Amino acid sequence: AGVAFKTAQKEVYGERFSGQEPKDFLPRVHEALPMLRNPAVERAVTEMRKVVNAIVREYGNPYEIRLEMARELRKPRKEREAITKTNRNRQREREQAKARILQECGIQNPSHDDIEKALLFEECGGRCPYTDRPIEFGALFGDSQFDVEHIIPRSRYPDDSFQNKTLCYHEENRNMKRGRTPWEAYDSNEERWSGILERVKKFNNPGKLLRFNLRTQEELDAFTDRMLNDTRYTTRLAADLLGTLYGGRDETLADGTKRRAIFATSGQVTATLRRVWGLESILREALASSNGESRGKPRTDHRHHAIDAIVVALTNETTVKLLSTAAARAPEWQFGSRVFRPIESP
Repeated sequence: AGVAFKTAQKEVYGERFSGQEPKDFLPRVHEALPMLRNPAVERAVTEMRKVVNAIVREYGNPYEIRLEMARELRKPRKEREAITKTNRNRQREREQAKARILQECGIQNPSHDDIEKALLFEECGGRCPYTDRPIEFGALFGDSQFDVEHIIPRSRYPDDSFQNKTLCYHEENRNMKRGRTPWEAYDSNEERWSGILERVKKFNNPGKLLRFNLRTQEELDAFTDRMLNDTRYTTRLAADLLGTLYGGRDETLADGTKRRAIFATSGQVTATLRRVWGLESILREALASSNGESRGKPRTDHRHHAIDAIVVALTNETTVKLLSTAAARAPEWQFGSRVFRPIESP
């Protein structure tokens, strides 16, 4: 009929996230989630239920709940083992990149950004994916003609991770690509666009190829919504169970309006805000990182969970919007967390 999907969904199924009868305590998991069959997920959500109900008994119903499910709870054992193996491989690649920088460029203590450039160089095979210009390894450091470019601009998607970066000839980045997605910048030239995609396919990185292939605003909005708001299976079920305290994730107020009571954030947002607000330094002041890293979250003991809990408690839609707004005000060729400095500390 030509109506928006959300409108059609509401007409057929009613309000998905509100309109139910609020409960005084979280019900038993199988009562609220009768279709749940995964024992690991059931255990995770059951443990969460115990904690929340204890809080409700002591302090009453929370005004709102912000959550991020721990990675080890939302992934099966084989997937956790695969992640551990991948992390070991990445650490080995970083060590190899450091050795190459020392050998070919004489840089004794390369920075995090230097190592990242070396890894991006390896991934793209020493050629700019946008222009096919050759890149000399030694020319990456210092006053380079190549930028570390964000595939999806940070003004549209506040992601400063390796998965959202590649190398780009600096004039191409600043004059042609600018603050646009690859499709927006190059779709008018079919031959050139095909060449870009063929080079990116050789990265052997499906996540980056997906970013390059995002075309419509709807696709981009859906992608950023998935990445910024945790919509994975365990988290969705946890949010549905928590929503029973409010009659749904969106609480219906006395005047008939609705407000978001349950906000599920992603680990990516937590990591970005933790770095921007300087909270990782608290852990280093207490005890140096066991792996000697100068960036990232030291995991010498379990205190990093407390820091993450603080960040999750401070995260909502407004905070995420501030990330995008701060990125939009900064030049696209600035690197690192500097682009997010305008965000006020909590």
